[in-house]
Amino acid sequence: MISFVHLLFLTCFCVVSPMLTTKVRFFHQQPNIPRLTFIGTLPTVRELTLAYWVKFYQIEGYSNNVFSYARSDDDNEIVTWMRSEKGIVHIMLRVHTGSGNEAVVTCPGIVPDLWQHITWTWSANSGAVSFYLNGKRCSNTTTLVSKNKEVRPGGMVVLGADQDSVGGGFKVTETLQGELADLHLWDEVLDEDQISILPSSSCTRQSDLESHGNLIDWSSSAFRAFDGVSFHPTTLCLRRTHKCHSDACKY
Repeated sequence: MISFVHLLFLTCFCVVSPMLTTKVRFFHQQPNIPRLTFIGTLPTVRELTLAYWVKFYQIEGYSNNVFSYARSDDDNEIVTWMRSEKGIVHIMLRVHTGSGNEAVVTCPGIVPDLWQHITWTWSANSGAVSFYLNGKRCSNTTTLVSKNKEVRPGGMVVLGADQDSVGGGFKVTETLQGELADLHLWDEVLDEDQISILPSSSCTRQSDLESHGNLIDWSSSAFRAFDGVSFHPTTLCLRRTHKCHSDACKY
């Protein structure tokens, strides 16, 4: 098990266990596709909340896939990415392959080279999907995706790259160009009050269980790191102020 306290640069794979004061940098050098693979899988779930800090190096020309969950019978069981059109950024979420399973929400506040906090939620009961930037909802429009469907167990979670097959099928244009920190996944939909405080509380109080995912917890979940992922100490969690609720953080 490798500690994140010191800088690591990984060209093969190692088992790593994150710390709250660590950021992950995805450095691309052909033909490598840097990525983290979650050790474990997801259970059957009907609700999800995913939250993380991210700094995009480049938005144009890359889909900046942060989270991919693939099964042998569906490589898009869950996938979230970005799309930029004429300078306007859209956040995308797909739950299952097929018509009616993809949400697209405009979020013009997303910009490169600044730390920003992103959260999305999904509920199978209603199909409702919501996206939040720095604790505030990106759009008042409700998008419906995969109503009455379940996310099924037994797949693989990859951070930083889109899987076109389980653990593979990667393309450079479908990778994260940037840095990632403090990622958490829950098997429930957090309410807007809970989401609004995540940018200021999610990695400042390790004892605050409400702010730590019960499916994936950045402070305790283990990952395998591949092909040029590097780990760096960050003061993102230590220098957080209330201003981060509405503005991008520069740490």
